[in-house]
Amino acid sequence: MRPPLEILDLHVQALFKLDEFGRTVASNTLSFESAPRFYIGRAEGEVVALVRQDVPALMAADMLELASSEPPHTSPRTPPRFAGNYYESLAEDGPIERNYFGPTYWLPPSVVVSPPEEARLLTEADGELLAPHFAWALTDIRAGQPVFGVIRDGEVVAQCSCSRRTKRVAEAGIEVVEAYRGAGFAKDCTRAWVREMRERDLIPLWSTTWENEASQAIAARLGFEMYGTDWHLA
Repeated sequence: MRPPLEILDLHVQALFKLDEFGRTVASNTLSFESAPRFYIGRAEGEVVALVRQDVPALMAADMLELASSEPPHTSPRTPPRFAGNYYESLAEDGPIERNYFGPTYWLPPSVVVSPPEEARLLTEADGELLAPHFAWALTDIRAGQPVFGVIRDGEVVAQCSCSRRTKRVAEAGIEVVEAYRGAGFAKDCTRAWVREMRERDLIPLWSTTWENEASQAIAARLGFEMYGTDWHLA
């Protein structure tokens, strides 16, 4: 099934907060952490490029002009055509600390997601269970964000929540305590999360890096379909 034509735009709206000039201000998270200095997302027939508001104006204009010539998503693992140019430009303004490149996914409505086996919705009453590994999740829960978890040995050892959300889409954020990885807990938590997002009439999204093969495998097993790629330089 083909994704909605505007799927890349919807994903970008979930990822970032923009100023009145279309420059990124922050990531669209509860903590409003810093956005990458440069972002480029590619899907079939579409390219979206964004520059953070503190990048010098002339540099930003040059990078966006170059990005307007980028071909859309074709070969998934091929980086943007002008990746070297973007990298060199940003390096002139300061060292590049993060280089994040990977696939982006959506979950078609036709995909049947079975109920979770163990994962359940967590509440404020689960604060002590969250404390060892996911104390931050209480902030999300208090803000009304659904967080699903698997409990083992008196603590939450895996969780899935909304890393980002808008009125139309939600991106999954999954974490599993290292000692409990490989037991299917990430998949189970995500099943619960997906079913909740669908109840709220939201399109479930997923993104990861090419290096994170485990994340890619979970997405594939759940039925997520890759629609494009995105690249972050921070």
